[in-house]
Amino acid sequence: MAKKHPNAPFTYDWPMANVAVDIVLTTEPSETEGCKVLLLRRGEDPYKGQLALPGGFLDVLEDRTLLDADFRELEEETKLTRDQLEELLIGDPIQTEVLGDIDRHPRGRVVSVVFHFRIRDEIKAVASDDAEPGSAQYIPVRLLPDESEFAFEHRQTVLNAVYEEYLPD
Repeated sequence: MAKKHPNAPFTYDWPMANVAVDIVLTTEPSETEGCKVLLLRRGEDPYKGQLALPGGFLDVLEDRTLLDADFRELEEETKLTRDQLEELLIGDPIQTEVLGDIDRHPRGRVVSVVFHFRIRDEIKAVASDDAEPGSAQYIPVRLLPDESEFAFEHRQTVLNAVYEEYLPD
């Protein structure tokens, strides 16, 4: 039988997973370029210098919901505020994926919950926090670089989030 932690009687002494959020922020598709996705370059290891989605670990003391974590991470990494984003959102953010394979993250077991935010048009994002300064950019999804340019599985995560927009009629 597992021992209970003295400060939290309903937790147990076995390794726990961390929870993270990743945000696929895309623009409304245009006739010439389709939709664009906001990407940053990581300023720190793991994957320093590689393209990544905004996102990060759930703050268990601050984030009341996963969407709160999304908005906090977007502001920390891009300087985009919740109010700015809510003005441009097309519908509500949609949870598109949960990633949690045991060896997917070099920091240990991390379960990432992915949300897709669709906005009407690009809004200036400023890379900050652990992103490489000046690296925030909107890239047309159909022109995404090879997966070797991306941190984690973020290229496939983008494609999974926007898949339905590219289904043939």
